[in-house]
Amino acid sequence: MALIHIQKQSYDGYCVGTGVEYPGIIVSAKSDEELIQRFREAIPSYKRALKNYGVEEDDKISVISIDGEQVAKQ
Repeated sequence: MALIHIQKQSYDGYCVGTGVEYPGIIVSAKSDEELIQRFREAIPSYKRALKNYGVEEDDKISVISIDGEQVAKQ
């Protein structure tokens, strides 16, 4: 079983989740359970949209690290 991650930000009475593996999915909810449910419901539509618009599902997202202190000095 592969894990899927949601980056959650909490606000007054609700939360917003952004997909880590699926960065195009952004959902809001009043609880963690609702957030997870809405996110799960969005994944099939997201995958269909990627397929229809020619983006390969096998494309990988990469993260590039930079020296934050060096950037701050510029």
